[in-house]
Amino acid sequence: MQQPLVSVSIITYNHGPYIRQCLESVIAQKTNFSFEVIIGEDCSTDNTRVIVREFEAKYPDIIKPIYHQQNVGMMRNGFEFCYQACKGKYIASLEGDDYWCDPYKLQFQVDFLETHHDYVLCSSKCNTYIEDEDRFDEPYPNLNINTSYGTLDLIKKNLVTTNTTLCRKDKVDIDFFLKNLDLKIGDYGMWLNLSLNGKGFYYNKISSVYRKHKGGVYSQNAYFINAISLLHMFNKLHKTKKFTKYKKHLYNRMMELSYSIGIFGRLAGNQKNYIKYFVQSMKYSILILNFTFFFKCILRIFQSCLLTATTFKILLCIIIFNLN
Repeated sequence: MQQPLVSVSIITYNHGPYIRQCLESVIAQKTNFSFEVIIGEDCSTDNTRVIVREFEAKYPDIIKPIYHQQNVGMMRNGFEFCYQACKGKYIASLEGDDYWCDPYKLQFQVDFLETHHDYVLCSSKCNTYIEDEDRFDEPYPNLNINTSYGTLDLIKKNLVTTNTTLCRKDKVDIDFFLKNLDLKIGDYGMWLNLSLNGKGFYYNKISSVYRKHKGGVYSQNAYFINAISLLHMFNKLHKTKKFTKYKKHLYNRMMELSYSIGIFGRLAGNQKNYIKYFVQSMKYSILILNFTFFFKCILRIFQSCLLTATTFKILLCIIIFNLN
């Protein structure tokens, strides 16, 4: 078999009811180039491995599984194993419970990147299927035109859905992720890292389906947990030299996330946690000289507990101490 131009990286764990549709949607791609499918089968306890072996036997030149003997987790499975096994010039990402719905998805994206060398990433619109309700939600992102995006756009909001992507392999900073395997949201961090090397292109067409179900990666996570994971990721990024010029923008996002976590913590009645995150938000607001937000946090704390002059001074000391 000739060297594949594209490597499709699929991580899967206990996706027995879905993996067949996922793999069929990849095999159905109509291209004028060869591609391979790297599957990280993470020691599933259901019939996922059986189905993967079936496709491996049927398409031995395309399907190239990595069968883990013990569960290694999503981050290691994706970055340490699958991505490093990819031989293609480009990498498309997919999870075993999602699938592609456009048979020309890869062809269009390759054609674009082959002729636009200042771009490092392609993505498109994604449908969300809510399994328990047997319906499709609004597609994401809700952009209605083809457009380009850069680092600042992605810091403000994640415009990229993983299962719609195609990126240049040589622009992926694998080392960053191998050093930060504790990240809970690796894909978003990857698009931000990629954006430092070139632009992203959003194609206003639905190319994939993200499935929300009880066993899904994010389906069980409340906004509160997701926001904490995002805050952790941005904290990692702002400490790296390559993001130095974007520190103010990262602080702004961290300020907003900390505030949101504080609000949700307050609603949940967790006083220790929500005050902690309001304090964090205040710290970031000082770093970017956003005093309106600073006093907004003070007001929230005041509404939540008796804020005396003494406790206010202590609070300021804590914030100043943490600025460094």
